[in-house]
Amino acid sequence: MRAADEFVGPVGYSGPLTWLPIALVACVIAYYVWALTHREPVEEDSDHRPFKNPVDTAKAKRLADIDRIDNAVRLGRMPVRIAFQQLSVALRGFVGDVTGLPARSMTAGELREATDSRVADAIEAMYTPEFAPDDALAEDFERSVRGARELVRTWT
Repeated sequence: MRAADEFVGPVGYSGPLTWLPIALVACVIAYYVWALTHREPVEEDSDHRPFKNPVDTAKAKRLADIDRIDNAVRLGRMPVRIAFQQLSVALRGFVGDVTGLPARSMTAGELREATDSRVADAIEAMYTPEFAPDDALAEDFERSVRGARELVRTWT
């Protein structure tokens, strides 16, 4: 029988080809062990909430801006007229952040129609002093700062 003489048994793998898949699997396992043990620690929020409300983030940012502007005026580093302008920018920026409206370029009338009327009232209260001379503006400025802080704090 000629066919039986031509039959050849299975060929065995050489040493390196046997160890290659084992080494690859060991490398993958080592990578996962390393990746799981060398993770950066996750900073927990002060409220221990995994999700931060974007409105709360915008509130904190704009309240810090208002405090910065108020402190600059109190320390005499910023003229009151410039402070009114920056306060208006901060308030408009807050409204834009939380509503998605282009509040920076909207008139007081447009703000009144599109948002809470308190926004337009606060912006309108800043218009006259913003363009007035620096004389006797301290009281108007303090009232505007209080109004801006209250608006940002109570926004829902």
